[in-house]
Amino acid sequence: MSGARPTALLAACAALLVAACTARLNPLDTEQLVTVRASIERALAQDDLDDALQLAQAYERRVPGPDAAGALGRVLWRSGALLQAEALFRRSAAGGDPEGRLGLARALASRGQQEEAVELATPLLEIASTRRGAARLLAAIAWARGDGAAAAARLRVAAEDAGAERALADALDAAAAGGWQGRQASVPLAATGEGVPLLEARAAGRRVRLALALDARRSWLAPEAAAAGGAGDGSVAVLDLELSAGLTYRSAILQVREPDEGQAARAIDGALGFDLLSLAVWEVDLVAGRLLLAPPGAAEPDLTRPPLRRTQWLQARVLRDGVAAQLLVMPRVDGRVVTAAIDLGARTLLDRRVAASWLAPGQTLPEGPLLREVRFGAWRQGVQVQVADLSGRAHGGAVAPQAVLGRDLLEGWRLRWLPSRRELSARPSIQ
Repeated sequence: MSGARPTALLAACAALLVAACTARLNPLDTEQLVTVRASIERALAQDDLDDALQLAQAYERRVPGPDAAGALGRVLWRSGALLQAEALFRRSAAGGDPEGRLGLARALASRGQQEEAVELATPLLEIASTRRGAARLLAAIAWARGDGAAAAARLRVAAEDAGAERALADALDAAAAGGWQGRQASVPLAATGEGVPLLEARAAGRRVRLALALDARRSWLAPEAAAAGGAGDGSVAVLDLELSAGLTYRSAILQVREPDEGQAARAIDGALGFDLLSLAVWEVDLVAGRLLLAPPGAAEPDLTRPPLRRTQWLQARVLRDGVAAQLLVMPRVDGRVVTAAIDLGARTLLDRRVAASWLAPGQTLPEGPLLREVRFGAWRQGVQVQVADLSGRAHGGAVAPQAVLGRDLLEGWRLRWLPSRRELSARPSIQ
């Protein structure tokens, strides 16, 4: 966290530690617990994972129980430690904590166990502390199933006084009959000088250059491009997105935001993110410079049945929230399972906290890249991995990955996604 920590965080830490020294937080000082939980929530809302983790770990050590386990699980989830977080959610849920049950519902949904997630999350709509989170999760599951009307209704429960969520619920109503339509198409891919894959599309008939962003939770357009398509000046646009003749996403819900400095310099108008890509069958081949994409019911057999020869499967999780969808995979780095994003415009990265936690006592991280063995499926190889702070990728409620599989690692692979099985596979581009 940059700058001085908020006074509330310091006060919460001090209160927690003083009480621990004197009375082990006698069961239970409600006012103090509320202060600590509020400080953890505030740190998470500010995407300050370091402070949130310190507070949650101290809380769990000093006041072990379902509430503390659920709080620590939520912080670990946002920090990319999904397996550890799920174990804490199960412990918290078994103790009757609503936040623990909500966390477990999110974990089950990410595994594709949607019925179990719905059963667990629905009663949480009746509890004030979990109503918004449960509504957003149930909206996400309904949207992924193609039920836009149900998704909008759920999101209105979450909206309350939040203008952005009301706007998103309105967009879901407008896009209820939307989705991928047409036939399978081969979309050419170009690349920026930095290697970011690009495709040309039409947004409401206007030609746009979009980054292919498997790491993006939301597809987006720059305000100028959205306005040219008649979307007005809101934070959400509902536009037809045509990738080729005969293949269109009808009524795509696009976030409207300014490009960052690098994107603006590359004249990128927006990004095709995993929210829309998760609902299609596709294969990306950077060597061939193409994206094969089809609506699930229109994919040709060669796209739906990847050959077994030399094919590797990546263990995938899909984290949904409202209309956002985040793709994470679980490769092994030096034999340890890590939660990784796929970013075809970046190099392979390892979070500095994860790298530091693997050091022997007295060791420090060396300068420059590290040689690490990366493995997914039966494939393994030594890779030069750059250590970086990946907590910045947790903005907007996203989960911060512990690693990033980049273009340098994946450029020689065809990546294929089958949404019906939530299956991500990879095979060499050149057989």
